[in-house]
Amino acid sequence: MVEKCKRKIEIRPIVGGDMVIQPFFKKYIKEIYPNNLNAKIIHEQGLYFGNNPELTDKEMDEIIDIFTK
Repeated sequence: MVEKCKRKIEIRPIVGGDMVIQPFFKKYIKEIYPNNLNAKIIHEQGLYFGNNPELTDKEMDEIIDIFTK
């Protein structure tokens, strides 16, 4: 997906991801939950792209095309 967006759509990784694996979290909870599968997927593969009210129909169509094909 990152390659498909290059030079077409600006994307960024999702900030935060799986909070359980963040170093600061260890001081709040001792038990690690290995079955955080959805959080792990978001942490490893999640991304977001900008959205603004000035997107043209052509730009929205391009975003839809890239993310659906």
